[in-house]
Amino acid sequence: MTTNLDFENRFLQRLRLVFRAAVILSWLAMLALLPLHGVPKPLAVGAFTVFRGTAVCAALWLIVEMGEAITKRTRTLNPVIDAILTLPMFGFWFLIRASTF
Repeated sequence: MTTNLDFENRFLQRLRLVFRAAVILSWLAMLALLPLHGVPKPLAVGAFTVFRGTAVCAALWLIVEMGEAITKRTRTLNPVIDAILTLPMFGFWFLIRASTF
């Protein structure tokens, strides 16, 4: 018999994988578009909009992960991995915004 705690743990594990995959795919898309010249502006703006949305959602997930780690419901390594993946997104976001001025 599966308990609610088992279901919750499996759900959070799947959600963690989805967020990490989204962040990694978003990084790969940005790194693929960055060196290309002549990319249509709507494509570049759309890709950056998705990147920003992913960064915001990943930051919210990072807050959830930190709460889970504080309450000892997950390993401390999980928020560390998410922080390494997520926080540089905001630095990249700032660099892109700064380079457009």
